[in-house]
Amino acid sequence: MSTIRLTELSIMWHRSSLVLREQAMAECGYKDPMPYWDWTRDATPEKFRKSELFDSKKGFGGDGSGETDWVDGLCVEEGPYARLEVNYPEPHCLTRRFNISEPVVSNWTKSVVNKIMQYDNYLEFWNNTELHPHDNFHRAIGGDLRRQYSPNEPLFFLHHAQIDRLWTIWQGRNETRLHDYAGNTVQNATVDTASLNDQLLTLGFAPTRGVDDFMDTLSNGLCYTYDDADDEWKYDDDDAN
Repeated sequence: MSTIRLTELSIMWHRSSLVLREQAMAECGYKDPMPYWDWTRDATPEKFRKSELFDSKKGFGGDGSGETDWVDGLCVEEGPYARLEVNYPEPHCLTRRFNISEPVVSNWTKSVVNKIMQYDNYLEFWNNTELHPHDNFHRAIGGDLRRQYSPNEPLFFLHHAQIDRLWTIWQGRNETRLHDYAGNTVQNATVDTASLNDQLLTLGFAPTRGVDDFMDTLSNGLCYTYDDADDEWKYDDDDAN
């Protein structure tokens, strides 16, 4: 993860990981599509805290509250993942440490996302998506989700499914945007080296595939879309949140 984030490969790698995750869940008997969390509906501290996603019975449980000596979080003690032991980078309980403040939560309001969706090129779209909703959601949950091993946190996949949804909507069926990919492939570099021929490494979990294989969700065996991907699309005002 530490070599993927802060590069243009990030959004592509996460799309490929969502596909692999959904395939793995199907092998375990899960028959529904990958859910996403439209966090624009929970874009105030009060609404975020009260989100049904944190319900202990029908959601993912809430903030960490147990004792732990693990880095940057407290053990989750309620819900389906209570005392869940995750194995990377070494065995420990799943941790969270909420930072649900206005400066953090305001990064995924409807108005912020609408502005991001108005960018007409991939580089600006992704850089602003990463800077605002993507990174700050990780900060808001804290714990494992804030570290390089953030996929330990089940909410990781709902968060990145929403990011993927927004990218899919931004792409539309526009042939230019379906092949629009640019930027750096090395952290902190400013040189535009990204290419559709770049390879997405999977460390043996799946065959290595090229970036171009993941540009279009309806091609190359991906075969999925989102229910509002083809709409004339814009979030309502935040007042309607």
